[in-house]
This record gives sequence, C-alpha cells and structure tokens, in this order.
Amino acid sequence: MRNQPKFRFVEKGHQEGEGVYMALSQTEEGRFLTTLFIYKPVTDEKKRPEALILSARDMADKERKLYGRK
Repeated sequence: MRNQPKFRFVEKGHQEGEGVYMALSQTEEGRFLTTLFIYKPVTDEKKRPEALILSARDMADKERKLYGRK
C-alpha cells in the first residue's frame, strides 16, 4: 500500500471481541481499494491478533470521497 490506510468500524462480529472493519487505501500502482475484514484479537491460544479478509474491491465513488482523494 502506498500510504497508511483509513480504518472504519462497520459492525460487531459474531464472536465476543471480534469486529468487522473496512480499510480504505491506495496501492503502489495507484489503485484505490476497499477491504473488509474481521479483526480477531489476541486470545490465550493465539499470541497475536489476526485479520480474516472478507472482501477486497475497487472503491466506490462515495468511498473515494471519504478517503479524501476524489
């Protein structure tokens, strides 16, 4: 990614402590992407947090305005 993505909370996940988030960012090639993922926090079994990617696609016009690059 070219620069720091902007993260937004979307909704609570099904498991306690998990949440669905949206990341808006731009690739090194200049493509604007929206990525939706589930954030899985650290637990006794895991030593570090994880992210499960749900979807990645080109940004919609509304998301581009939110990202600040329209």
